[in-house]
Amino acid sequence: MNKYLFLFLVAFESVNAQTNLDNISIGKRSFVKLVNDKYVLDENTEFKQMEQKYTFGKLRIYMLKANETYLSPNRSMGNYTSLQEALKSNKIKITELNGGSVNTLEFENISKDTIMILAGEIVIGGKQDRVVGKDVLLVPRSGKVQVPVFCVEHGRWTPNGSNGYQFNEYYGVTNGSVRKQAVVSKNQGQVWEKVADMNKKNKTETSTGTYAALQNSDTLKTELPKYMKHFENLMLEDTTYIGFVAVTGDTIISADLFANNKMFKKQATQLVKSAAVEAISNGGLVVIGAAKIMEFCSEFLKDESTQESKVMENGTMLKSNGKKVHLNYYKK
Repeated sequence: MNKYLFLFLVAFESVNAQTNLDNISIGKRSFVKLVNDKYVLDENTEFKQMEQKYTFGKLRIYMLKANETYLSPNRSMGNYTSLQEALKSNKIKITELNGGSVNTLEFENISKDTIMILAGEIVIGGKQDRVVGKDVLLVPRSGKVQVPVFCVEHGRWTPNGSNGYQFNEYYGVTNGSVRKQAVVSKNQGQVWEKVADMNKKNKTETSTGTYAALQNSDTLKTELPKYMKHFENLMLEDTTYIGFVAVTGDTIISADLFANNKMFKKQATQLVKSAAVEAISNGGLVVIGAAKIMEFCSEFLKDESTQESKVMENGTMLKSNGKKVHLNYYKK
């Protein structure tokens, strides 16, 4: 093939594979329409049925579905190992920095895999449990990499038993309100405030105030499995799903989307669990209008020329070799 033609085709494919509402829809492509330069939803009977299907208790998720133009160039991207998998199989070392620095930890990938770490994931151990503050890709044999984190265990600053300064246990992704403070506000005091609020609401206060105490909540132990049973298989039934928008009551929790379905499937369970914990603890029966969901998605998916600055102001974006790998966005 002529090299100039090849370069043209690569550039053409890149432009058409953009992360925008031309290529990503809320549910079926036919639901999203462009009217007078504004994206709107066709809230027909089928759309309403979709909303009910993806609603349980206080949580609804709107699946983000990609077309072939978006999926085709992204399918080969990133057979990444998740942080949960990496910790379980001893492929990563996480330690306190210089004996202890509240807002920084050292992550080291000691495997041949590339490890994907999401903002909002909690690691247990060290001198206090932490939540990761930004998305990170750790290349194979990465060496020690400093990663921004926030404390989610206000009342402890001592090594964790036999683990000392190491973090060997994975907890999951924090609920939406704590995750938002770590990702958007980046304020340690506000993270502690939201963690304390979650423990108070779930009657899981402890002497150290750790977020991980939520695992002992009677309410969550009863309700969370019901939510997971409803949503887990639904999220995985379509190979064109790349993420979702989660809502509760009249509030948008957040949006997460990935470069392809393979990446999304690896993270889907933890992300919907995070949304469910938020809904159970802080939410209400879903009453939000679908038009608000479209307005929200338009904020970061309509105009790709301003997308990165918009997302980094209200969320986080992970890129690899110039391609978008993961996007997490919140309503102001």
